[in-house]
Amino acid sequence: MALWSLFRELHAGSTTWGVQARIVRLYKQPNARNCTQVGSVEMIRHDAEGDRIHASMTPDLYQRFQKLLVEGRTCRITHLLIKENTWKCKTTTNPQWIKLYCKSVVLPFEDKNFPSFMVQLHEFSDLTLPIPDEPYNLVDVIGRVISYQEPAKVHALGIRRLDFKIEDTRGNVLACCLWADYVDTVLPALEHNSNIPCIVLFRFGKVGEFRGEMKLQNTYHVTQVIVNGEDDVFRQFRSRMELQGGGSISKVMFSEYEQQVHDDFSQGKALVKSLGYLNGLKEVKNVWVDVLILDIDTSRDIWYLACKKCVKKVYIEGGRKMCWTCREEVFTDTYRYKIPITVWDKTGSSTLMMWNREAAALIGMSAGEVREMDATSDKGLKFVKKALLDKKFIFEVKKQETRNNTSLDFFNITRAVLNDETKELYKMKCTTDDDSTNDVPADMQGKGAELIEVSSKSDDPKGKGLLIKDAEDDPKGKGLLIEDIEDDFSEKGIEHEADQQLFLDGTTTDNDADDGSESKEKLPDKVAENQLTLIGETASIPDATYALKRKRIKKEK
Repeated sequence: MALWSLFRELHAGSTTWGVQARIVRLYKQPNARNCTQVGSVEMIRHDAEGDRIHASMTPDLYQRFQKLLVEGRTCRITHLLIKENTWKCKTTTNPQWIKLYCKSVVLPFEDKNFPSFMVQLHEFSDLTLPIPDEPYNLVDVIGRVISYQEPAKVHALGIRRLDFKIEDTRGNVLACCLWADYVDTVLPALEHNSNIPCIVLFRFGKVGEFRGEMKLQNTYHVTQVIVNGEDDVFRQFRSRMELQGGGSISKVMFSEYEQQVHDDFSQGKALVKSLGYLNGLKEVKNVWVDVLILDIDTSRDIWYLACKKCVKKVYIEGGRKMCWTCREEVFTDTYRYKIPITVWDKTGSSTLMMWNREAAALIGMSAGEVREMDATSDKGLKFVKKALLDKKFIFEVKKQETRNNTSLDFFNITRAVLNDETKELYKMKCTTDDDSTNDVPADMQGKGAELIEVSSKSDDPKGKGLLIKDAEDDPKGKGLLIEDIEDDFSEKGIEHEADQQLFLDGTTTDNDADDGSESKEKLPDKVAENQLTLIGETASIPDATYALKRKRIKKEK
């Protein structure tokens, strides 16, 4: 056995290996249980042939050899443990990795003729999305920034996200996305030198899917982003681009999706309605609602395996993945969100279905990443709940036709307001819910009436129905009062069954009249149990809720 071995010669049958190599990347990995502590120190090294291998050591061991372990420099290491590389996220294509242990020794090594392969560039056209549940390799990419968006806040994580696009020497464009502290490595160059070419080098970037688009992103702590460097890789790229003064960088306020939503609000096309209005719809229609997410149905998976061609669900039959929409076996698939959420506003509650595009944007991670997180650390669902629950969002909702011959309404979220500028525009153009009368019939506007929340079955234990009083009956001025009809009988002194029936049939009694005289004022006609009577109008509501059966109209003096 030679004293110094190449990486392709290593195997687990010995611990006395000796290698000499250049350190391509060195970084500290936080402790999984306490992110403020260093869990391990990781290295990527290449040998004289340019082959790379991953190496790992404890923080204590790193302290012993810290002066010799410097990124970009060469060194020799003896006594190594060789392990199989079974990680899903691979920093190298080598099937093995090196573990340094207590007997390992790091020795100085200087050789000016030792090759340097610090970067292994990939063409944009060669990049593909990783297959779900399959290992994937990190890549090195360089390009010139041609456009970028203002950093967006990811509230669930308390971090920022920067979206931008880079172009290679052949005119191919690649979307990129940086998270957290990585944003500050690129943003200053974009903001202060918009007329100077901004060339960005990604080292160990991850190709992933975000908002339905393939994007290059930073991952864990291994990714390194270098802007306008002076290394050979930058000089070669500049010479190939032949910029001659460079091209300008366009600042894009919104993505195409966000721009369409913003235009709808600025042009008055997007009218925000209440959930009471949405629940009362009888026809298929798109409605904007401003709601609070109260609950997520996690009784089943909030993602599904989808065909990449048609994004429809993939079924497993005979060990094969089949797409019945494409009518063929599926070889490239991906995980997509399908999240049933319970939302609420002052007029009621509804269950909406949130799909992949909006869910990925609001959560900040793809369904595949959340699923992987949930499988490894049981934190995926917790992350989703933190991102969505008890937060207000503005959604465009489409009422679909009922399915499976049921009377349940089916609501799909089709779009969402994703940026703060559009939210501020909406706030400027609308009044508060307390002042809004858009959903109240014209004949009742100005009388203090407003939509109220549909009560549940438990609110009406006697099954006698509910009584709604006008706002003028409410001493606290909080809008309509809801009372049990039995209580109203007692209050009015209507004791006899016949008089109660007259009351329910719509005829008032002596006790109802303010002046003590008999009145035969007709109340609104009774409606079915699954109908909502609201100021003389009826609207269907889901079977799961009881309607407010009656509205008492107080006789004017």
